[in-house]
Amino acid sequence: MESRRIKDYLVYYIPQRVIIFPINEYQEVIIDNIIKNFLEWGLLDNKIISCKEKYFKYFLEKEIDSILDSFRMMFSDLNVKILTVYKNIEVGDSYKHWFEDNTRFSKVLISTLKKKTKYFKEIKKDNLLFINTEGKFKGIKLGVPTGEETEFLQKTLAKSNTPNN
Repeated sequence: MESRRIKDYLVYYIPQRVIIFPINEYQEVIIDNIIKNFLEWGLLDNKIISCKEKYFKYFLEKEIDSILDSFRMMFSDLNVKILTVYKNIEVGDSYKHWFEDNTRFSKVLISTLKKKTKYFKEIKKDNLLFINTEGKFKGIKLGVPTGEETEFLQKTLAKSNTPNN
């Protein structure tokens, strides 16, 4: 199976100068890496992850910092904003047995991302998923936003630039 890179999950909207990062699609990579770290450190011997452990928070923050660092490296030459979007983050069935409380993982992931990213937004509408793409730029899918998506981007980025947000 071909391994996917972070670039494979992104969509770039040139007119809005924004890159969409759908965390839902990438969360399995994050979970895989956290579980791998727990196993390497021998922290799962007859245990499951409660998401309250200091190690869990450390490994999660390490994954998020790695993502953000890769964004900085990939897009340092472009003047773009990275908008992380999510919709109903849930731990997939193949990972549920690793966690004591599957909803806690989602809550900790969301709260950690909110602390570390400037542009972070929940998508509530089913049809607003940023999936219309056409071509690539620097290996990133180019988005063709619908009118509704364009309006969403403008409002979200404007709100994020206001004081006290």
